[in-house]
Amino acid sequence: MKKIKLNLPPGQPFLTNGNGVYDVYVIPSLECGLDQIPKGLNPRDLDPECTKVKNIKASFLKNDNMFITKCGGMQVTIDNDSFEFDSNNSCVTFTCEWGHNPPRPIAEGRSGHYDGQHSGYAITTALQENPNVNEEVKVTLVEQRVFKTIDENRDATNCWNDRTNQKQSSEQNMRGLFDDLKSNIKYTDLKNIGWKQYQKNVNGEKITAANEVQQVIRLLSTYFPLTYEPGLGVPYIATLPKAGEKTAINMLTNDKYKPYTLPTQKHVDYVLELSDYIQSTMENILGSDFNEFPLIKQSGAKQLLKQPSKRRFFRTNLFNGQEAIGALNKDYILMFVYAVVSNCYEWDEKRQEYDQKHSIASAKAIWSEYGKRLLDEVNRDFIASFANSSKSRKSDFVNQHTKWGLLSHLIFKGMRDNKWKNRINTSLKAKAA
Repeated sequence: MKKIKLNLPPGQPFLTNGNGVYDVYVIPSLECGLDQIPKGLNPRDLDPECTKVKNIKASFLKNDNMFITKCGGMQVTIDNDSFEFDSNNSCVTFTCEWGHNPPRPIAEGRSGHYDGQHSGYAITTALQENPNVNEEVKVTLVEQRVFKTIDENRDATNCWNDRTNQKQSSEQNMRGLFDDLKSNIKYTDLKNIGWKQYQKNVNGEKITAANEVQQVIRLLSTYFPLTYEPGLGVPYIATLPKAGEKTAINMLTNDKYKPYTLPTQKHVDYVLELSDYIQSTMENILGSDFNEFPLIKQSGAKQLLKQPSKRRFFRTNLFNGQEAIGALNKDYILMFVYAVVSNCYEWDEKRQEYDQKHSIASAKAIWSEYGKRLLDEVNRDFIASFANSSKSRKSDFVNQHTKWGLLSHLIFKGMRDNKWKNRINTSLKAKAA
């Protein structure tokens, strides 16, 4: 096992509760740095560009013996019975192998830091600039056996990370709530969906709200009304954008709704691909109206003072890692996805499953054929709501459940002319050629 060594000030002892918890004041260096400690049950990813890192780094580089009064240091889970104190050489050693070698599922536990990764990164990069800094850092080492269960370890993680606002999705991701959902995603790389705070996509870009897991859950909520279950109708799901992260995640944890919400996870690729398709085809759908269409333009106060053709296009990141320019706000896309899904699926009460009536290729053809009608309908309301002011909230605008029903009905009526089928046939012939 690889031993991690941290140096202490000469003659400096350590504190312990006698039951597997050790507080040490260490002096990090390039040779014996905090970067030796692997990531444990830390729900967040590292954001090296955040203000917190810059402030910690600047404070450390002052080298004024005041750093320890300003930084909370690190919290680390270590392997049982691995802690050793060497008074002759003023250092401590320990190991963080459990859960890493060989790799084990998070559910079995993981040694390593569970708080303070931004502090550790800031200190390491500061030492790379000036290796002569001689500041002390408090590090708390906790043996695995102190936590009787994995949940206790995660609760400790949550408490420490609550010192700064932590997204609930980060904690639920660590607890494995999204594991089944992830297992059904083949359409895109899992890194392109924000499961945890500060996560970056495959292109190294920060995940935006349009691609976070709560948005995925909202897209899956477009299936719920098919069940006709009280509390899962359109009037409810239309409120999800305004309700926020906690309410969205609750749809996967509420025992009353889980029989209807969990079966949607099998169809996650469908809504991800459909959402991306709608967002990326606006120019083709709108044609000559594309540049004059307020619904896909920015709606800030300054932008609303301009003519629609002069306003900036609204941009959004897609789930496939690409960007769409001239697209719908993440809240608006939901009513359009619902309109298509409600005509492509039905609920099988006996099997407790959502049955697919039309393939994703058909769904795309349906949108391509009838999407303009839906966009025109919503755009009229948008102009009325955002004509002269940006005071209207986007989540309030989308919370017009009668509009959701109307869009679904427009698709239903349109499909009777079977023109969407011609699009599929044309596409198949083109591929064959």
